[in-house]
Amino acid sequence: MPISGPAVPDHRSAGFTLVEMMVVLAVLALAATVVLLTIPNSSSRVHDEADRFASRVAALRDLAIV
Repeated sequence: MPISGPAVPDHRSAGFTLVEMMVVLAVLALAATVVLLTIPNSSSRVHDEADRFASRVAALRDLAIV
């Protein structure tokens, strides 16, 4: 009867290859790019609010002078 030793794990099937990791990172980068491009530009809204505030302050200043 043959005596068998402990099973040696196959190192090729354990973990990920470099190519698989690079593909996953590329897909994540593309997904992040899509998300960033779909977020509405909030800086234009801030500029509109600042312009509205400035016009109200100018109107109140004119009212105070009169």
